[in-house]
Amino acid sequence: MTVGEYQRWSELTDEFSGDTIKDQAELPPSQRIQFEDIVVPRIGAQYQFNDRCSASAGFAFEKSPLETERNPGLNYFDNDKAVLGLGLTAVYDQTRVFSYPVRFDLAYQYQRLLERDFIVVDGSGNETPVVADGDIHVVSTSITFKF
Repeated sequence: MTVGEYQRWSELTDEFSGDTIKDQAELPPSQRIQFEDIVVPRIGAQYQFNDRCSASAGFAFEKSPLETERNPGLNYFDNDKAVLGLGLTAVYDQTRVFSYPVRFDLAYQYQRLLERDFIVVDGSGNETPVVADGDIHVVSTSITFKF
């Protein structure tokens, strides 16, 4: 299955243009934080082993909506991300305690933050170039039951 998600981040640019807390409203428009709308493509598949067990996998690429690499007073960082997800599900219909099925889920997600350059601006106006990138690993489990 292939799915895409449209995200309207550009509206956030207008919100920041009136920000008086971090002085974004005081900056010239060319120096304010800027966001762009993005489309996040996703592809995934699920395999049903039997009535009770299934596995799923998916991949997505999320381009950063942050257009500016220098944002004084805020120093926001955001990278393009490649995301891989894997999951296992088991459903048990015959339980002695509950009237409804019990579901167990185990999931793993890997996010690769692609390298991106930023300029950090401190309170005195000093600028420091930095590179942001990295890896994120997430493992989660859940048990779902009704009673």
